[in-house]
Amino acid sequence: MLVTYVEEQHVKRVMRNRLSRWIFFNYTKYLDLKNIIIRRETKRIISKQNIEVPRVLDVGFGFGQRIYYLLSHFPKAGVLGIDISDKAVTYANKYFNKEDNPNVYCMKKDILEIEDKESFDIAYVVKALNYIEDDERALKNVYASLKNKGTLLLINSRTASTKSKTNFDRVYSLPIIRDGYSLEKLEDMVKEAGFSKIESRYIYGFAGNLAWKIIIVSPIKIARVSILLIPIIPLYMLLVAPIAAILNFYEYHVGHTKGRSIYIKAEK
Repeated sequence: MLVTYVEEQHVKRVMRNRLSRWIFFNYTKYLDLKNIIIRRETKRIISKQNIEVPRVLDVGFGFGQRIYYLLSHFPKAGVLGIDISDKAVTYANKYFNKEDNPNVYCMKKDILEIEDKESFDIAYVVKALNYIEDDERALKNVYASLKNKGTLLLINSRTASTKSKTNFDRVYSLPIIRDGYSLEKLEDMVKEAGFSKIESRYIYGFAGNLAWKIIIVSPIKIARVSILLIPIIPLYMLLVAPIAAILNFYEYHVGHTKGRSIYIKAEK
């Protein structure tokens, strides 16, 4: 099972119990809102367009979690993952090479340098734009890389109400160019890149943010309080999973007028 480097670093330090880690990794895979959105929208696109062998570009693939989810449902999918983080590329290739996935290629490359034209059915751009200086050109390159009627699935942080003091991501070892965007700004950038049929919304509003705290933050906090509390974490996670599922169901189907992040779906 593939886990992100973030999970490895933050969870393994505090969850010494192997069962706790196993439950945590598996249920966050299905209960983290951005994973739910990407997974469901990908299935919907592939089914609607009747794509037999989907080709997917993952810009800023992190440590490969979205690629992992994609292959679990579409094992023949062809995937190009690009990232500028050496750490991300190393971890992802180590996993996918071990699992013998010849149709997956993860490489260190800037989206500004990509030369693939009309090659992909779907492009993921998840939490990546904050690290790219020429973000408008980046979206234009994504547009060029998609086939006709190809789809962009974009998730990015909303501009914080107060400027973050952090300008360097210690997990990915990368400088942070900006803290986020307004919904209107991001919509305009996607439109200027050439995309149409733009659907946008806020995510991680009250319900999604609460679900994230329940399934990600709280188990780690419990483990940090005392090593004696670690055995109760599996029970805690099993008990709160239905609550998180309900909150995410509301977030996905109803939504909010504001939230910590922005989701955009657009078509070439």
